[in-house]
Amino acid sequence: MTDTELEHQARLWHVESTLDAEKTQRLQEALTQALPRARARRVGRLGALVLVAVGLPVSGITAVLGGGLVPRQPAQLEPLLLLNPSVPAQSAMLSLAQDGTVLGKIENQMKLWRPSHTQPEPLVPPVSVFPPTRFRLKPFSPSGVIADDALVGTISLHNGVTWGVLYRHGQWLALPPLPGYASASCSTYSTQGPWGYSEKERVPPSKQAQVQPTLWRNGKPEPSSESLSPPRSPLSVLDENAQGEQLVDGSPGYQVLSGNTTTAVALPSSATPLRIGKGRMLVGRMLKDDVPVGAIWLSPSTPPQTLWESASPLGHTCSSCEDIDDDGKVVGLMTSKLTGESTPYLWKAGRYLDLQTLVPRRSGWKLLSASRVNGRFVIGEGTYQGKPAHYRLTLPPGVP
Repeated sequence: MTDTELEHQARLWHVESTLDAEKTQRLQEALTQALPRARARRVGRLGALVLVAVGLPVSGITAVLGGGLVPRQPAQLEPLLLLNPSVPAQSAMLSLAQDGTVLGKIENQMKLWRPSHTQPEPLVPPVSVFPPTRFRLKPFSPSGVIADDALVGTISLHNGVTWGVLYRHGQWLALPPLPGYASASCSTYSTQGPWGYSEKERVPPSKQAQVQPTLWRNGKPEPSSESLSPPRSPLSVLDENAQGEQLVDGSPGYQVLSGNTTTAVALPSSATPLRIGKGRMLVGRMLKDDVPVGAIWLSPSTPPQTLWESASPLGHTCSSCEDIDDDGKVVGLMTSKLTGESTPYLWKAGRYLDLQTLVPRRSGWKLLSASRVNGRFVIGEGTYQGKPAHYRLTLPPGVP
């Protein structure tokens, strides 16, 4: 094959950054070491680096990961839900299990997407969970997600009667009202278990209902002395890692519970922790120079820091951190200093990757966000063939 024919197969890679001469030289050396059949040169007033990878097959595309290059294959993308732009549906993907199972809701009805399946199933507890009676289960209304595959909520049974429910590790637990009460609703998950209210029947219906705060221990209700107001309550669990350590929205501030140990989270006035990973690492958001940035706590008691500084190899700032898994992978949004465009990223141990670069060419996908990461899977929102969609992405080999 001639050089001209090879040139026609060339792939151009434009690194949007005003790199100085020394950084450009280091990156050029890294590029040529990773791709022997490549020519790298610096062009333009902005010092943009253009890589011409001659004859490079699709499976050999490379990505900048915090300044270092890693070979990779394209990722696998699945559309979980395609949305009609003219009929906006209230939908959200709420949790992601390590095997790729996704819990989400469409118009306040819970759905489950199993691994390798793009068609959702209704997430409704089996009738056997509840006492024998003739009734038809109505939609399950979630009120809180407490872990990668666990949530609490309320379900309608019959004639206005409701019970709380807990879904955890694929198992259902019914949460009945206190004795002498007609209905129950579960509004949050506390450090002691599901928490909500028991309500007596309204007689007459116009009369204000009598309610009693209720805590469920192993599915058994007991009166609670706490008068909580979710979502900010002294006991509300925001997130829980695989080791059972919990990030708690407490009073005052946020706390991490690990066994019998409680650690207050170091909080600048502008910082908010969102998720907890292995080793009690936290991610969230904060303001830096009045600009929203992604934040990471290496431990609860140490002040948060930005996930990476704005002087990154690609000239991106980290504008949000949405999730962290037990392997230390973080996802969120980053913003190009050159164009102002935001794109979802994957970060681990000081190195980051633009997730859009994992998307096969001509796939029709444009990734707009990444909300959850767990093991080899990422979920978020984007557009598929020009239409809004939720996606599930499977990371290819070679991406940490």
